[in-house]
Amino acid sequence: MNSCQTGDARPTFTLVARILTILAFVFSAQYALAQAQPSRENPATKKDFLEWIKQHAIHIEPWEMNAELTRYLDKALEGKRILFIGEPGHFFSEKYDVQLMLIRYLATKGYNDVFLEGIGASMAPVLDQYVSAGLEAKKESVEKAKYRKQVLSGSSSTKESEFRRRLSASQRRFFDGLRKISESLRDGQGPLRIHPVDIDMIPGGCYHSIGGLLAKYPDQKSLDPIRKLAQKNYSETPRQVVNRLEKLKSLVSDLKTANPVASIDLLQLRNYTDCLLESTVFVVTRQEDGRLDRALVRREPAMFRQAKFALDAISPDAKAIMIAHNNHLSKIGADISRARDPSVGEMIAQQYPGEVFSIWMLYDHGTLLNPMSEQLIDTLESDPMRIESTMIKAGSTYLLPLHSGEHGERYIDRKRRYSYFTWDEISTLTKQTDALLFLDEISPLRE
Repeated sequence: MNSCQTGDARPTFTLVARILTILAFVFSAQYALAQAQPSRENPATKKDFLEWIKQHAIHIEPWEMNAELTRYLDKALEGKRILFIGEPGHFFSEKYDVQLMLIRYLATKGYNDVFLEGIGASMAPVLDQYVSAGLEAKKESVEKAKYRKQVLSGSSSTKESEFRRRLSASQRRFFDGLRKISESLRDGQGPLRIHPVDIDMIPGGCYHSIGGLLAKYPDQKSLDPIRKLAQKNYSETPRQVVNRLEKLKSLVSDLKTANPVASIDLLQLRNYTDCLLESTVFVVTRQEDGRLDRALVRREPAMFRQAKFALDAISPDAKAIMIAHNNHLSKIGADISRARDPSVGEMIAQQYPGEVFSIWMLYDHGTLLNPMSEQLIDTLESDPMRIESTMIKAGSTYLLPLHSGEHGERYIDRKRRYSYFTWDEISTLTKQTDALLFLDEISPLRE
């Protein structure tokens, strides 16, 4: 009996040994896979993130393109019609340097249409003429200056005046730079075209645009009701202005291409009318509500409508660059506390799927203008809680491609803190953009 038991045990022992061997192999393979593809239990650390940056950063000598950067952009932009260039704040000098550096190269690759946040859409004809043809804008008329003073309710403070001088000088240098780029393009490459897509923070610019368009048809009596509603009335209350402009929009919307004024550019007329109404509603909302945030909610759909109007008007194979704050160019607005949901960037990405490539700027420390603070110039200190405090250890100025799928990049697959003017923002950066352009130190707009 004992011999029979011994004989029966050998095959059983062999089977158990094989099972244990198989299980050991499975567990070993799972462990190796876990190491190769980190899970939530094995997240990337700051150290991993820094090492990954050092391997992938494309360093830039301010402010010149180099062979590595051009190779990357050429490949990354294959099949992309729209490039986003995001900025973490509007009022520092280096943002213009980055933008001009990229536009200078990309204009030679067909990116000739430049879309701009922060400038009202009514400025499109003036800026486009200045950049493409070098034509100066006419001096502000007495009547327009009167309207501007009425909206501003008196003279501005010394701080506001200095801010406006610095902003105006910096924008002028930027547009001079764009004009030089446009003039340098060879036959068939240019010129650059400028498309401001924002609302007019001081409404009224589109009155002039609408008037200029209607003036081309002085004998068309059918346009007289529109001319009447498109005239400023200084005795109106803000709410009466909105009511009048809503009637204007209704009349313009009812114009048909089959009517006697078929030759008029109805799309442009509707565009100017929408811009005027949206800009006025923005200001009135702020005055009545007292909170800027409530008014700013109206900007995203307004900017999207302006951008789509321009994108649909240019050639289907034309390429465009859109410059705006990072939050406006977020791909998932709901993931960012201060972003509008949906953002204009999200709406554009959805409208033109697969055609958008995005670059966001980040900075670590420095000084910048801040019209919302008590002091005009604010200081941004390096903060160990922000990811820029890790990024600065890899270099001063570089572009960092995302979506490598590697372990170190997973550090920003979760929500992290980063710079927003002089405050913090929190978001998952790999969800928002395709690349980061890092600056170690920034300086204020120059007067």
